[in-house]
Amino acid sequence: MSHLTPEAKSKLSSTVRSLRDRLISDLQNAIESTYLLSIPVGRAKLREAERVNRLRLEKWLDEQMRGEKAASVAVRQRHLLAAIKLAAATVLNRLVVIKQMEAIELIKPKVVTGGWTSPGYREWREFAPELCRGGGDEGMGALLELLYDELAIELPGLFGTVGVTKLVPIPAVTLRAVIEALDAPELVSAWRDDTTLGWVYQYWNDPEREDLDKKLNAGGKVEPHEIASKTQMFTE
Repeated sequence: MSHLTPEAKSKLSSTVRSLRDRLISDLQNAIESTYLLSIPVGRAKLREAERVNRLRLEKWLDEQMRGEKAASVAVRQRHLLAAIKLAAATVLNRLVVIKQMEAIELIKPKVVTGGWTSPGYREWREFAPELCRGGGDEGMGALLELLYDELAIELPGLFGTVGVTKLVPIPAVTLRAVIEALDAPELVSAWRDDTTLGWVYQYWNDPEREDLDKKLNAGGKVEPHEIASKTQMFTE
């Protein structure tokens, strides 16, 4: 039985598209400011943890470039952007799935539903107060990482290792914005509907498909890496 009302579906569409723009932009800025990608690693003066992660990211990009016919800065940036988009989509999909699991009480106490006023977060503050001080997200990020690890046992494809997403930093203000947006009262009916995750997938991919349609209408040619954007559709 469908619980997704027309109003909730419309709200879900606008929310996903808005969060998509926010996530991609924020993560692009975060990865540059964290790893100083525009500066050679030897001169970037990074802390050890950031230096190690940047080298891992650079190695991954080198591997992607080996499969390209023509190596260029633009192609390398395309692969970097693809990694950022995957990280952004992973954040959203994880939180959406948790919202759905909380709605049918597969996860108790709730963490994402209610955000920083949720019973799960309140328990976390009592259990680990030191981890909830400062840091912008007040320990929510650390709590979610523990929840992801637990869920990865049964759902490794979403909550386990997804590409190089762990190398893409999620700013605290961005995490808060996503959680609060998904907690909108207009979306309550979405979290008990079996089709919601499919619609999230559809709405996430809509902007790229629309851009590709404009390109085709203007007489442009579809590149091999753009084919997926044209064919990714959700049908009930």
